[in-house]
Amino acid sequence: MKEGREVNIRKYLSMCGIDSRRKVEKLIREGNIRINGKVAKLNDRVKIGIDRVTLGGRVLKPEPPVYILFHKPRGVITSKKDEKGRLTVMDMLRGVVMANIFPVGRLDRDSEGLLLITNDGDFADLMLHPRYGKEKVYEVYVEGVITPRDLKKMRDGIFTGGELLRVKEVKILKKGMGKTLLEITLTEGKKRHIRRMLKALGKKVLTLKRISFGPFTLKGISKPGSWRFLTDKEIKQIVKPLKEAFLSQASQHRKNHRRGGQRK
Repeated sequence: MKEGREVNIRKYLSMCGIDSRRKVEKLIREGNIRINGKVAKLNDRVKIGIDRVTLGGRVLKPEPPVYILFHKPRGVITSKKDEKGRLTVMDMLRGVVMANIFPVGRLDRDSEGLLLITNDGDFADLMLHPRYGKEKVYEVYVEGVITPRDLKKMRDGIFTGGELLRVKEVKILKKGMGKTLLEITLTEGKKRHIRRMLKALGKKVLTLKRISFGPFTLKGISKPGSWRFLTDKEIKQIVKPLKEAFLSQASQHRKNHRRGGQRK
């Protein structure tokens, strides 16, 4: 975590493990949060590692970053909690770490495969934002035959449910026995993206499995329900460079936005 980096007080409190946005804003509005002894306001900025932030006299410091690769099984909800009491990925990882971890993006209940789980909001943003083009690759068994025309439609885009859905790439890995195995690559993920697209083509999805997300794969977690922490080497060689590039681009984007506002 880069010392001196400036973030909004609301984001800082989230980094300290206060996971509810409503709770964060309530604490600030009621004057319970102080920055260097002064009562904080909603739009105040905090310099990480330099400014002193307190809650009721207790110093608040960001949690150490946690990065987990998890093989989500079918039938499990990708959520921190479920109002209907169904099993969630967080239930399966309960007690693993004390940090305020959350899943990066979603896999629907009927799908399985790779999920990233972290408490690092910047890392989650860079992995999910279409601007940074992190590829997600899926293996999908479809009932029946997929034609070259179907593949072209998927690449060109299919308009369904008021949205244009397309894939970056799709290819047939195997076919026979009344079904086809596809490998599908996405750089954005709208709700039930692949299932909706194939349904619009009149195709039924039999199984859907995410096999990779950016540079991460199911290596070492091939069994549904298994998980592992990223190694120190992976954090140093993969996560750190990704974050540095992301934060640099984000900073430049904010500067350009401010310049554009000043010219108006």
